[in-house]
Amino acid sequence: MQNTACKYTPYEQPFFQTFDNGLIRPGGLALTEEALSYCTFSSRARILDIGCGHGTTVRHLRKKRKLKAYGIDISGRLLVDCRRQHPPLPVAQASAHLLPVPDACCEGIICECVLSLTPDSKKTLQEFNRVLLPDGYIIISDTFSYRLFNHTHPASRSEAIEKIGLEIASVGFCIKTLQDHTKSLKEFTARIMLTADNETCGVLQEAFLPACSSSKAEHCHTGYYLAIAQKEPC
Repeated sequence: MQNTACKYTPYEQPFFQTFDNGLIRPGGLALTEEALSYCTFSSRARILDIGCGHGTTVRHLRKKRKLKAYGIDISGRLLVDCRRQHPPLPVAQASAHLLPVPDACCEGIICECVLSLTPDSKKTLQEFNRVLLPDGYIIISDTFSYRLFNHTHPASRSEAIEKIGLEIASVGFCIKTLQDHTKSLKEFTARIMLTADNETCGVLQEAFLPACSSSKAEHCHTGYYLAIAQKEPC
């Protein structure tokens, strides 16, 4: 039997067109709203959603928040779905580390479940810094790997998150908050396992729990973090 799930990247799986309203990330819009509460965006502020997928977040920001939200995604297939479901949304195909926009053109960037997929996270963060106005915000949520040799000492997880914060700060950002949302990842993965077929589950596990899927990654686990930072000066 042909493996139909492998025709797509994990994020392009047809399963996600209906699962969680097309949101391909832990926490959903509730986590996005929590992140937005740390930011002071003026009315009609320009927000760029990196990895917009089916366009759910862009639509939410425009309709509920009245922000001038735009989206980019590297997947042409996801953008076709986005334009079919939400024809008026301003979305374009582009890579996160090569944004087709001028310097200092937006007040905010949202990057959910994307940074870890880029070829060079530091270069991508520098690109975010380039396109943000002074005091602009970045909202990043993503998976990360950490080692845990002693289950009674979970410090390695917080240390891994702190290391991510240092990388963000190293390219000209002030960290506003850095949070552990690994519980959201576990809940998200569990809902997928209970809903998707076995074939799709295997592909998605490779995407969202890469550390757990590797036989060589002994004591290695996958977590999920939320970071909000502001472009210096702040």
